[in-house]
Amino acid sequence: MAALSFLTPPLLFKFAVAGIVFELLRMVYRLTFHPLARFPGPKLAGATNLYAASYDLVSGAYLFKLAELHAQYGSLSRALS
Repeated sequence: MAALSFLTPPLLFKFAVAGIVFELLRMVYRLTFHPLARFPGPKLAGATNLYAASYDLVSGAYLFKLAELHAQYGSLSRALS
């Protein structure tokens, strides 16, 4: 346990805040500056991988959802980034 004594609560808090800020900045980048940002599709699918993960975990039928997204948004829809 002495090897991990440098992981004090303030340092862990700083790591958590840095991780949250990183994820938020990555979402902003993916939705605005990424080359695929101009393609239509659900914003959650463009910003994170949670969209695909939720379909895979709940029903395991993300491939069928992709067909629905192509029907709704056209042949070019941003479902994966």
